[in-house]
Amino acid sequence: MTSLTEWKFIEDGEVMAEGALDPEGIEPQQEKVVHVDLPERKPGKEYFLNLAAVTKEKYGIIDKGTVLASEQIPFPEYQLRNSPVNQSASLDRSGARTAKR
Repeated sequence: MTSLTEWKFIEDGEVMAEGALDPEGIEPQQEKVVHVDLPERKPGKEYFLNLAAVTKEKYGIIDKGTVLASEQIPFPEYQLRNSPVNQSASLDRSGARTAKR
C-alpha cells in the first residue's frame, strides 16, 4: 500500500497553504527531513500545521484517499522583535526564541 502525506498550513482556522509530500523510498523505521515553504506568520494570529497520511490507491477494502494517520502541530505565538507585547523574549520567523537583556 502506498500513501501520500498531505499538509495544510492553517491561520486562525483558514487554510493559507497546502500541498503533498510523497514518502517514496522511505522504509519503515527510517526518517527523512523535508522542507516546506510556508507563508509568513503575522503577530496575534494562531497557526497550525495539519498533516495526514492518505492512501494513494485502493488497497483491498481500504479506499483511495483514506486517512491512515493525522497530526496537528501548533506553532508558538509569533511576536515581532522588540515588541512591547513581550519584553522578556520574542520569536523570529523561524520560531527561534530570542531572549532580551
